[in-house]
Amino acid sequence: MVIARARVVFKMQNKISMLAVLAITVTVATAREISPTPVNVTKLDNSTDPEVPRLVTARQLIPPQFPPLPTLSQNVAFSVRKATESLNAVAHVHFLDVLSNVGSGWDPATSEFTTPYDGGYFFIFHAIGARNSDFTMALTRNGEYQVTAYGTRPTFEHGSNSVFLVLRRGEKISLLLQQGGIYEHPANEAYTTFSGFLLFHV
Repeated sequence: MVIARARVVFKMQNKISMLAVLAITVTVATAREISPTPVNVTKLDNSTDPEVPRLVTARQLIPPQFPPLPTLSQNVAFSVRKATESLNAVAHVHFLDVLSNVGSGWDPATSEFTTPYDGGYFFIFHAIGARNSDFTMALTRNGEYQVTAYGTRPTFEHGSNSVFLVLRRGEKISLLLQQGGIYEHPANEAYTTFSGFLLFHV
């Protein structure tokens, strides 16, 4: 009797394992089929101040198959990558790729996040120093310094920082390269990232 039960349990475990492998295979195959369609955002740039957000061309990499979240949920989150434009200080940091933009707070043309609601927000950013340079990069709130990331010498050193801020609706968050230079991959890889999300409403 014990042996018969053991055999039944063993067969059930085998079936569960086969179903798990099949589910993973289907998931991977579906992910490979997703081919995000870039959507260019092009506007006329009239800015000459390097610290002022310029209007640039960005790529929306959000898969069109991804279902939009309900508007009543008031969820907010963004994630961008790959610095573009000027990689040397002093310069507003622009990003080429938009990975996610839940709540539409991120403006891909100016590379700024505008808070759509009052609440507590968390931000994190990361960059790599140029070959022969250190760098200082700051997160700014309405143009005012909040926190700094520093990457030291001699070669391709990392720098990152994060911060939690209680913000009012309409405030603007962006990154400013204050000193030195950063390195960005010339092809498809990305070394500079910036993400943020709403933790709670106030």
